[in-house]
Amino acid sequence: MSVRIYTEEYSRGEKFEILGESEIMLLKNRVRDAVNDIADNLEEKAKLLAPESSPEDKAGGSARWIPSGTLKMHPVDVFKARAEGSVTDVPLFGGGFALRAPAGAIDPFSGKKIGGQFLPGVGTIEERGHVFFRAVVSYPQHPFYAKYVAFGTPDHGPRGESNMIFYYNGRNYNTPFVHGQDPQPYLKWAAEANEAYVEIKMSELRREVDAIL
Repeated sequence: MSVRIYTEEYSRGEKFEILGESEIMLLKNRVRDAVNDIADNLEEKAKLLAPESSPEDKAGGSARWIPSGTLKMHPVDVFKARAEGSVTDVPLFGGGFALRAPAGAIDPFSGKKIGGQFLPGVGTIEERGHVFFRAVVSYPQHPFYAKYVAFGTPDHGPRGESNMIFYYNGRNYNTPFVHGQDPQPYLKWAAEANEAYVEIKMSELRREVDAIL
């Protein structure tokens, strides 16, 4: 296949990378756009699947209010694919080959200049010379509690710790024991729901490949 797009899961589902590569240079902009479309669609699915917080919830002490719907408004951080790389013949430890960024490229995640530098790669020997794009969708840095929602929290006490003091649903609580929160990995759920959209974008690109070849 001259073009392919696929999704990889990292760190127990903390982030998902949408990867696109092509040996047809005429399609490089279409591959980049498809990768970014898939990242956007994954974000929309995460908004649908992220839980709604209570308007009475308070976290991190009395100074930090969490407005209702905050997580649904910003359930993920999205880093779009901007600068492509090409697969080289430099082997990587563990298999595959390194990617080299084009001249003048800027890392979309850090903003640093990476032109001509080697990048983390996923290439195989058949893919040398392919152009390559990567978008990343992850749980957000803000709101800070997103990962607690996704991966859950342990039970608190009683093992000699100080009581847990919090405000919820109009009441103040001071208790030696609180049950933890069950995991709600909404980004993983969103990625699973997004698989059909990945296939749609791949079908569109296959048609374009057929038209060129």
